[in-house]
Amino acid sequence: MPVDEPQKAVPLSQLKGLRQRRVILAVGNRHPNPPKLGLPFGAHFAEVEVDTRTGEIRATRFLAAHAAAA
Repeated sequence: MPVDEPQKAVPLSQLKGLRQRRVILAVGNRHPNPPKLGLPFGAHFAEVEVDTRTGEIRATRFLAAHAAAA
């Protein structure tokens, strides 16, 4: 949901399609960097398993990548 479009927010309980797809995808963004602080970037990805009976969540794979340019 873009920050400038809060009317597009939907509670997870209303996203019935997630039950069939079993995938949640999110995209984030932020404001520009302050001047003279470089250009950092980072991304994190996780694959998880959820026990639908107990609600227990377990990360099965995790990847993080970071970079910075002056």
